[in-house]
Amino acid sequence: MKKYRITPTCSCVKDEASVDFHVKSDDYFGTIATVASLIRQDMDKDGYNTESTRAALKGLEKDLVYLQKNYYIIPKQKNRKSVPKGKLKSQ
Repeated sequence: MKKYRITPTCSCVKDEASVDFHVKSDDYFGTIATVASLIRQDMDKDGYNTESTRAALKGLEKDLVYLQKNYYIIPKQKNRKSVPKGKLKSQ
């Protein structure tokens, strides 16, 4: 598993353990929507937010809230045989 680190303006989702915690708690999308909202608010406060950026972040928040209400994340199965995209099993 590749290691990574997210460094947002708040420390809501910052590393793999935090991501795993939020996914298992079934609040990952909501947490990310909150992070996007906080980033938008910080940008507004600091005067860096353009109308298009504000609209993009608002749209992202809306999409993430929709995902939070309607979907959940399940892990990929490690030993599942996959078929390359565009290929049939018989090929």
